[in-house]
Amino acid sequence: MKVITIAGYKKTGKTSLVEELVGELKKRGKVGTIKHMHHEEDRGDTARHMRAGADAVIGISENSRVMIKELTLRDALDVLADLGMDYAIIEGFKTSELPKVLLGDVEANAVIGRDLSAEEIIQRIDDFPDWETVKSMIRKIKESPRIGEVGVIGCFIGVVREEGVVRALEVEKYGGVAERVMREIEEEIKKEFGVVEVRMHHNSGRLVGGEDIVYIVVAASHRKEMFEALRETVERMKKRVPIWKKEIRIDGERWV
Repeated sequence: MKVITIAGYKKTGKTSLVEELVGELKKRGKVGTIKHMHHEEDRGDTARHMRAGADAVIGISENSRVMIKELTLRDALDVLADLGMDYAIIEGFKTSELPKVLLGDVEANAVIGRDLSAEEIIQRIDDFPDWETVKSMIRKIKESPRIGEVGVIGCFIGVVREEGVVRALEVEKYGGVAERVMREIEEEIKKEFGVVEVRMHHNSGRLVGGEDIVYIVVAASHRKEMFEALRETVERMKKRVPIWKKEIRIDGERWV
């Protein structure tokens, strides 16, 4: 699921741009939206998202009590991914670590562009991050035309350990290179082990103890080749995918 964040001050055209993006991206797949709301009640923007054709809309207030209680931005993205959305458009959340398009003179980190049109955003869609959950990855495997060959699906989930003085990890992926290498490994494993499907995803950004850092899903006809392929995929990811991790410790920070 591609994640597109649109941030800016009030009256800079965020919702209008989201509406236009929803209309265009609906031609390519399912679209969900997330609205950062500064009031407990909905003042109409989520309804505009719905009228534009969004397949799912989530509103999050400052107290995270709109639609789903105690919902974080990560939680909301997980919900949309689990629902099978191909795109998630976020309106607001200018302080998030996600890459974003800015409107007007607002300042933020991780900026892809400023005052881009819907057409320009779609032209640069590959610059926006992917978001996956184990459920969304399994859903895609089950939608494969080869699902009739599958007798077993195995998953590997890597989790951030909180041990000793380490409190969190900051994970960076080397641009599109990390994604390209993961796609290469997926194809290698399918050919070498004769499995039906392999999918890999590595989360990035700041992750705290207990949060998921990596997902690998392997679908095969039989469990023997599934387990062998899953183990080898984990090893190749660790050796070859260009990913850097910084430990956030109670006594400072260090790259590992």
